[in-house]
Amino acid sequence: MKIKPTTGLRALALATSLLAASVAIAQTDTSQPPVPPPPPTAPAPPVPPPPPPPADQPPPPPSDAPLPPPPPPGTAPAPVTQAPPPPAGAGMAPPGAQVEVRNSQPQVATVGTPPDFATLAKSGKSISEADAAAYPALANDFQFADKNRDGRISKSEYERWTQGK
Repeated sequence: MKIKPTTGLRALALATSLLAASVAIAQTDTSQPPVPPPPPTAPAPPVPPPPPPPADQPPPPPSDAPLPPPPPPGTAPAPVTQAPPPPAGAGMAPPGAQVEVRNSQPQVATVGTPPDFATLAKSGKSISEADAAAYPALANDFQFADKNRDGRISKSEYERWTQGK
């Protein structure tokens, strides 16, 4: 099969025109100007005044009041006392120090053998949330044990819950 020389030129011309068109389209700004925000519907609530200073502290001097006079020359300033250092292990580690973090789960309380269904079910058909309070482990897991979320634990739900314990 022989290709005509004009076919290659046509393909090159078509590719060039497609490239030029895509560049022109990409450079055209089709975006709309941003929409201005809506005007406020109600004025902002006033800022509450700052809380009054605690009663055990004297009020700060007004800004236009003069500063207290300096101590007379020859008197030593009062010594500055520092708070005692925190106990070992408390506070922040100095910069660059290695920090060790320990994490553990609390011990699980053993609750013994769960009572039978008839002991907890006051109505005989199901265990209500009030009935479950007689067995703290069930009261804690009531929503988990109540699979159909009807507010009562049926005998099959209770048996399934006790098997998982």
